[in-house]
Amino acid sequence: MKKEDYLKQVEEALKNTDAATRDEILDDFNQHFAAGIRQGKSEDEIIASLGDVSQFDDLEGLPKVSKQEDKVEDSQTKTTGKGQRGVFIDARHADVTVRPSADDTHHVRLIKDGNFVENSYQLERIETADELRIKIVSPKAFFRIDERDLALEIELSDACKTLRVETASGDVDLGELNLDEIRVRTASGDMELETLRSTRVILNSASGDYSIDDLKGDVSIETASGDMEIDGHQGEALSITSVSGDLRYAGTARSVKITSVSGDGELELSNVENVKIDTVSGDFEIQLPRDISGVKLNFSAMSGELDFDLMDKKGRYEGHGGSTLIGDGKINLTLNSVSGDFSVEN
Repeated sequence: MKKEDYLKQVEEALKNTDAATRDEILDDFNQHFAAGIRQGKSEDEIIASLGDVSQFDDLEGLPKVSKQEDKVEDSQTKTTGKGQRGVFIDARHADVTVRPSADDTHHVRLIKDGNFVENSYQLERIETADELRIKIVSPKAFFRIDERDLALEIELSDACKTLRVETASGDVDLGELNLDEIRVRTASGDMELETLRSTRVILNSASGDYSIDDLKGDVSIETASGDMEIDGHQGEALSITSVSGDLRYAGTARSVKITSVSGDGELELSNVENVKIDTVSGDFEIQLPRDISGVKLNFSAMSGELDFDLMDKKGRYEGHGGSTLIGDGKINLTLNSVSGDFSVEN
């Protein structure tokens, strides 16, 4: 049997399956043929590995054709629990968008290429009185689910106070939320956070970038190579742990703690009291307000340099470092590096 004949039989066997799932299966089989040909296999060998078309006859769980397969409308939004204070989202490779709900109910939509596809990918919901857990689950079938362009849209009711999101490569977009705690973990997905109010925000990624604007609350970020852009932050504390990711920050954090290997940083600190930066080779520029009353500066390095221009006093430390007290020393700066350079001014 030739490839074309086999695929026609597969398509015929799936005629009662919805278009999205049918296309996924056919696309997956085409990819198997392409990979097999590259490996030197014959079409007969590839067909044997894929299996006889009769395997579709009694396969349960495949979504059936609906009367119409329209774009997502509000009426297709899935509703779930109302009173849960905690929401956990396991999105796999899907992008995640979270916004507040207009009513007292959580709303969930799963979308692929603009189409409502929950019947193809399945959302597992586990509800208790206090927590709602949402997880994308691929159907248990013989084909590989393609999760490209898959998106999960969540609307949270006012009852929600804690949010936890985990993805592998999906991007995360959070906006206009007022919560007690937000936790986001992703491998390579980017994060965009805007207009958030939360007592504590904890973010973790390997290579994903961060874009944060208008966030109120303490922030903790751990990243390997992700770049961070934080603007309009209001909070008591900022904690950053980075390997090579660069940082640009503007905000009112009173306590700033940064650990970096090679990542560079630009900091505009408008209300800071304590700053501690440890870096190997990263360079940092620190801008303090013009109306400060004093700075206590401690610098240590092996070959790095520090230049400062504070309250009309200028200076430079090279090599092993140095310390100085300017004014009342209200702001405490502790800067440590191996070969990284610092500049501080107001």
